[in-house]
Amino acid sequence: MTRSGTTWGILERTGRRAGLALGVFAVLVLIVVHASFAAASMTGAPTMRARAPFAGQEVSKEWKLRVTAKSAGIHREQDTKSPVIGWVAQGKELTSTVYDGEWYMITIRTGEGGMVLPGYISRFDVQVIEEKVDKGPDFWDAAAESARRKGLTLKISGGYSLFSGGDIDAGAMGMFNQASATAMAWGFTTIKNDPKAFHAGPEGGVDLIYRLGPRFGIGLGGSYLNAKGESSLQFAENNVNYQTMWNVPALKAYGVRLEAYYNASLLPWLGLTAHGGPAYYHADYNYSRDFATSTYEESDLQAAKGNTLGFHGGVGLSVSLNAKVAILLEVQVRYARFGDLTGSEKLETTTSTSFTVTKETSGSLYYVEGGAYPKLAVLADGATAGLNARKAVLDISGVVLAGGVVIRF
Repeated sequence: MTRSGTTWGILERTGRRAGLALGVFAVLVLIVVHASFAAASMTGAPTMRARAPFAGQEVSKEWKLRVTAKSAGIHREQDTKSPVIGWVAQGKELTSTVYDGEWYMITIRTGEGGMVLPGYISRFDVQVIEEKVDKGPDFWDAAAESARRKGLTLKISGGYSLFSGGDIDAGAMGMFNQASATAMAWGFTTIKNDPKAFHAGPEGGVDLIYRLGPRFGIGLGGSYLNAKGESSLQFAENNVNYQTMWNVPALKAYGVRLEAYYNASLLPWLGLTAHGGPAYYHADYNYSRDFATSTYEESDLQAAKGNTLGFHGGVGLSVSLNAKVAILLEVQVRYARFGDLTGSEKLETTTSTSFTVTKETSGSLYYVEGGAYPKLAVLADGATAGLNARKAVLDISGVVLAGGVVIRF
């Protein structure tokens, strides 16, 4: 099977799944925002109870009324069958502060020097000649204002990282293909060949950002990437003895970054963020392969570490839920290549006579070509003579499709 049919095919499927997940998340965000705006823009009759306005909704506070009926009855309750406690003549002006869509509540004096009682007059008996409104606090405006002020912002994000892999991916896949070819050359029957690319994994990050003003800020953050490619080959000896070979490159990468931030307000509730800056990365690489038959066993363990300088940046959209909290959709980019990974390798083989040979090596991780397939090997200084070998490059440059939350202080 060609590399394009395994590595990049798997990467493509992984990217589609990650994109679909983020797409669903984005649709949910838009639904929430649309619902919020629908609630905010609803107009109509206010209720009998005063409600806290949402997102700048205009809420009526007082109505000036003029009686249009020749003689309008003031009822004790909001019901035409309730007792009438007084009458008002046509043309008289009244004031109400409560309206339920059918009845206005007013006060009326019962007779000369009588008591002042609350009562209700039907909307069909009056005309609104003036309406005073009160615009409540606009959470979107408050969120935009909060983002414009100087202060701290905490950003927590997580998503799926897609990266190159470099020589680590090619070398690990070459060793898997070599072992698979060996099994076939020995006459074993393939049950399932399942290669997995070393190109993707979950990633999370935390950034503390100081807002310098309405548009600019500076942030210090960290990230953690965990990736592995678990390839397996299931085969049978004489269609009886079933075995599984595992080929697993794994990576844990840690990053520290210092970035400049630029913020732009597209709408009071919607913001655009762009950021970028230098980053320092540390990588822990491990590889394991276990291959066993009834007469032969082989185990290969590699471990190497390295550090490098790189770049981290991104662009995203933030949707404010209130003045303090926003949700974030972001595409992050990274450039980071490790060209000098150092560590150790332990290769152990056991034959049918139970004779075990163990070879342990310390040095640098190399990418070795020359055979049918490339491979990775830890070699000591000077041990590369006569080999078509160069120091292996671990490349985690790529993109991160991320979502998260932003908290403003």
